[in-house]
Formats: sequence, structure tokens, C-alpha cells
Amino acid sequence: MYEENNFNLNLQYGLSQPNTLGFKDGGQSLALKGKYTIFNSKTDALNGDVYHLKSENASVSFKLVKVTNNLFHLLDNNNRLVVGNGGWSYTINRKDVMANAASVLPALTNADAFLNDTAPQRVYDGRTPCQAIAKTYNLVLGDDCFKLKWRLILNRDPKTGMPTTYTINRIKHSVEKAEDTWTIVKGYGNNPDAVVIQLNPDKPEESLSFLVGDENVLFFLDNNKQLFIGDPNFSYTLNKVR
Repeated sequence: MYEENNFNLNLQYGLSQPNTLGFKDGGQSLALKGKYTIFNSKTDALNGDVYHLKSENASVSFKLVKVTNNLFHLLDNNNRLVVGNGGWSYTINRKDVMANAASVLPALTNADAFLNDTAPQRVYDGRTPCQAIAKTYNLVLGDDCFKLKWRLILNRDPKTGMPTTYTINRIKHSVEKAEDTWTIVKGYGNNPDAVVIQLNPDKPEESLSFLVGDENVLFFLDNNKQLFIGDPNFSYTLNKVR
């Protein structure tokens, strides 16, 4: 356990205003302050530094796991990654991005639940910023593009559980679909425990890759095997559809 440190946390919440990034009637705001402690978790459910924030001015507390120095992800009461939906995720992005913050990809959980999954199909949804991923993968999307909607469908052999095919839908104003094969790589970069999904493994120039946070949460990787950093509105995170 490390010594306590101070934090300030500003929240804005409410009902989403359709077709905007804001909340109905401006939403509500909450400013919290207090102390946080850091402890290292080494369990099958979670592996990493956990930041436990306890508010002094409200009866609430939060736990976040550090994915990298630029990314944190909210945890539930069981120290599991909180699962978002097609609109929102629970990944928090550093504003003043640190360069070369994560030369080694993390292995946040024991990936056996994902590696040994026998479901014939899993579906993941999410929304990401547009420009960085468009530049990385040479997507022609225009300067006015600020978000992309994604749906990733992973298929496996129902008998062996091995990866077979995938479908990925990318939506700006209309749906663009891609289909091919996918694979799972255990041991990526300099971390022998990191688990990564690769789409089109035989076509590296087209291959999208995702770090497996756990069986429910995937993080986009760039072509340098590093995690994308989102913005105040969107993260580069996909969440399993339940």
C-alpha cells in the first residue's frame, strides 16, 4: 500500500440529449475531493495498480485500474472492469498525454475466460474518436468526422472454440462492413501474458488489433502496438453486448 494522496474529481451526469454530446437541460455537476490510495492487485480477476478514491464530501468511493499512464478504467465492486455499451465506455483518458507511456502492453486479467470461450459468437460495440484511427489505418473519412460507431462480431468453431471469421461494421453516416478471419495472440510486444485479437492476420497492412482487457472489454491498438488515447467524449474501447 502506498501513502495517501489527494484527489479532485469533477463529474457531469444526466440524461443524454439526442444527437448531441451533452445532457438534457445541461445535466448536473458534482465536485468530489478526498484521498486516494494505490494497491497492486494480483488475482485472476485483476492484475495491476488499483487507485481507490474515497470522497470526503460525499459518501462515495471509486476504484480505477491503471491500464497505462494515459488510461484508467473504472472497476466494479468485485474489482472487474466495468462494461459499457455501444454509446459509452468506462475508460478515462489522460488530457496531457505522456509520450511512450506504455512500451509494454498490460495483461489486466487472467485471459482464460476469453481464451477458452466456447460461445460460437460474441458481439462487441463502441464509439471512438475518428481522426487518429483514420490516419493510422488510412481511412478516407473527411475532416468533419469526429466519431465512429463500431460493431465487432467474432465467430468461433462451435466444437473447438478456435477463431474462424469476423464481421466488423464501421459507421460514420452509412455502414461500411468488412469480413475475414481473425486470430488470438498470447504474448505481444514485451509482455508474454498480454492477449491480443488480430483481424486479417495475413494482411498486416489492413489488420486491426485489440488488446483483451478481459472477456468483456477490448481496447484498440495502433499500428505501433500501442493503445489509442481517447478524448473527453469517446474512448477507443469496445464492450461486449450482453
